[in-house]
Amino acid sequence: PDQDIADPAGFLALDFVVVSRLGVDADADAGPGPPAAFGAARGDARRALDCGGLGEHLRDVRAPLTPRRFVGNIVDAVRLDGLRVPTDPAEARRRLCGDDR
Repeated sequence: PDQDIADPAGFLALDFVVVSRLGVDADADAGPGPPAAFGAARGDARRALDCGGLGEHLRDVRAPLTPRRFVGNIVDAVRLDGLRVPTDPAEARRRLCGDDR
C-alpha cells in the first residue's frame, strides 16, 4: 500500500486481470483515469479504511482471537450487518469519516 504507482494506466496492460465484482455495476473499459485523480482516490480509500464501521470491521478481523474478542466479533457482526461501503473512494471517505476535506 505504500508503493507509489507512476502509471496506473499500466494496470490495463495486464490481459490476465478480469474484472468481476458481484453486485456492482462496473465499467471495465473506463480505466483508472489520470494519475493525479488515481492518487487522490487512493488517498481517499486509504483514509476510509480507518473510519466508521469499516475501520471497526478491519480491526476486528486483524485482532488476535481471544474469548473476549470472539464474543465482541459476534456482537459487531450483528451491529455491522448493514454496513455498505460506496464504490467511489471519495464518497466512502465522506460517509465513513464524515469529513469533506
